[in-house]
Amino acid sequence: MKRQLLIAALFLVSLGASAQYVWLSQSTGLIPTSSGVRYVSVVDTNTAWICSYDGSGGAANRTDFSRTTDGNTWTAGNVPLSTDYDWSMIFGLNADTAWSMFFDATAGAGGGIWKTTDGGQNWVQQGGGAIFDANSFPDVVHFYDADNGFAIGDPNPADFEIYTTSDGGATWVPVPGANIPPALNGEFGIVGHYVTMGDSIWFDTNLGRVFRSADRGMNWTVASTGLSIPSGGAMDLCFYTYLDGLARVYNSTTGVNTMKVTHDGGDTWQAATPVGNFFGSDVKWVPGTQSTLVSTGAATGFIGSSYSSDGGLNWTDIETADQRTALGIVDSIHMWTGGFTSDPNTDGIYKWVFIPSIACNDPSITPGTAIGSDTSVCGGDTGTFVSVGVVAPSIGDFSGVSWVISSADISGSTDPLNEPSLVASYRFTFPAPSISTRTYINDGVLIGGQVNYGLYYWTPVVFGNAVQASAGTPVFLGDLALDPNCTYVGASVPMTVFDPISPSCTGINVTCSDPSITPGTTTASAASICDGDSVTITATGQVAPTEGDFAGESWAISTGDISGTTDPLNEPTFVASYTFAYGTGTSFRVFVNDGQFIGSTLPYGDYYWTPIVFGNATAAATPTFLQDLTLDPNCTYGGTSVMVTVYDPADPACINGIAEINSTKLAISSYMKDESTIDVQINAAAYGKAQLDIYDLTGRQVYSKSTYVSKGSNHETVNANKLSAGTYLIHIESNGVKAVNKLVKF
Repeated sequence: MKRQLLIAALFLVSLGASAQYVWLSQSTGLIPTSSGVRYVSVVDTNTAWICSYDGSGGAANRTDFSRTTDGNTWTAGNVPLSTDYDWSMIFGLNADTAWSMFFDATAGAGGGIWKTTDGGQNWVQQGGGAIFDANSFPDVVHFYDADNGFAIGDPNPADFEIYTTSDGGATWVPVPGANIPPALNGEFGIVGHYVTMGDSIWFDTNLGRVFRSADRGMNWTVASTGLSIPSGGAMDLCFYTYLDGLARVYNSTTGVNTMKVTHDGGDTWQAATPVGNFFGSDVKWVPGTQSTLVSTGAATGFIGSSYSSDGGLNWTDIETADQRTALGIVDSIHMWTGGFTSDPNTDGIYKWVFIPSIACNDPSITPGTAIGSDTSVCGGDTGTFVSVGVVAPSIGDFSGVSWVISSADISGSTDPLNEPSLVASYRFTFPAPSISTRTYINDGVLIGGQVNYGLYYWTPVVFGNAVQASAGTPVFLGDLALDPNCTYVGASVPMTVFDPISPSCTGINVTCSDPSITPGTTTASAASICDGDSVTITATGQVAPTEGDFAGESWAISTGDISGTTDPLNEPTFVASYTFAYGTGTSFRVFVNDGQFIGSTLPYGDYYWTPIVFGNATAAATPTFLQDLTLDPNCTYGGTSVMVTVYDPADPACINGIAEINSTKLAISSYMKDESTIDVQINAAAYGKAQLDIYDLTGRQVYSKSTYVSKGSNHETVNANKLSAGTYLIHIESNGVKAVNKLVKF
């Protein structure tokens, strides 16, 4: 009893701010992005096994796993099965021996057990043809030692399929149906859902019942919790003594638990109402404590972890920083919880660790030595940035390590967030790992979307004593106000991010005198637009020169026809230019009559849009628009100017009605207005009800709103405080038309 009380007290102290116990990100080594951790099987303080699932929303079957034998480094592997199979769970006995259980996800039935004795290098099926036939659905496998274990599957045909073994799984003996209470119509078990304590076993079903054995699975009783399980859902079961435990059903939309408790081993159940955040991904007892439980959450809006010291009645948040999935707990100071892989080199699982306090003036502080995997990336390519030897301060409200992207070298800066060249900041990590890694994929969303392609710098930043600077829970470095006296910036690593169709990526080079150069054939979707209307101007068949410092295509707006110009920026009627890009064959620009440019800066009237292809241009500073360049008239080709009348909303032509000329029925674009706000622009051809939904790459809906859109340009603002860093798909549907836009939050 003294040991139990001591460990319980230690666990509670470890959750205090001064103790510096935190979830430390570790790399699972699982390669696919958005790999989730389905099950954690802990062996001891250094050894654990995990199995995966597809967290991208694609519902792909997975057979990969990972294990650690030193508590820090994970090595991934794969059970060599067909893609028809998916994980039920994994059970690790020691560093070398483990059992994996799979179900046939394609057929909907079938599966079995596989064993390794060499750390996962080789797997051999156990009981093939004798247990778990084509009509089975395996759920649970567990071993007490190298010889004795049990396995549980769904009813086949009428009774739950339960086996025991006394020779390490070489042979399995079925438990007689007479020893197992009959299954109800439509009743089945849940993969990986069971609890053991000594010789006692409990497992739950989709109909809210709990089966119990007090003799390692030889004889069973059953009781109903009275919980109603939604279709496709499951309840969670947790015992912390032979008699005391809980069962709960979690609503991932509201965060509400419906809970029952038992004090007679599961024979009877009574309603109870938990107080605080009892998160919905997993709940486990902390061995060595009297009644301390830990819960984790990954549902949108309800992420993080919490603990209860009274058997689940009252809950205290540990943190609400990241999505956390399955739990594996050895004792109060040795725990792991799963997450989702955003980078196979940095994350996917978290370990509960103690971090000593490091003051701002500690001489050991260093952002490490930073290197990049590439000097340039083309479309779809990945650049990886690593800083080795990181030692970060850990005092104050917020501390840790992060990275920033800038358009200039900011090596050694003490105030990176106020550097004029700052483009974006990554999320910060506390505690700072000794090796900090960030990955950048050239997908055209940030660089190529919000800022131009070109040369950029990635810089590691370690910091302490920071305070919150924006509403909501801070996620990104940009959400904080840094202390310059406690901020240490490493060496900036340069990398050129190329347009995917740039000559550097395609190998195509078109000289200024090439006869194939053409600005294309120009068309407009409308001859005139009223208030809120939009017009799309398109040039098809473009071939642009590619030589010199800057080359590509752009558009010019003028008050006169400048067809065929070789010097558009010096035309007397020139008004404005658009951004430029490498020639794509087809180029288009959209103009919305919102009164912000024409109607405000310029009077309403007739304007001309002219496509321009150019090469061999130069610039004194980093250019954004065509007019930021000095063009070479011998390498500049203007197309045919297309006139569009931009009407004043009060013009009789608009009041009396003009023909609907907007061929674009529905379009959407978005950008991060700041770290906590998404600005969504919706261009609609007609008034109507619209449905705006945001999904992450796992397929989970993270935002939904019904609204109305007016004809033309509309803006919606979305609070992004609760959205984790990552890529999101923004869907809009109105009048039977759908549009999708991709957004990356850093």
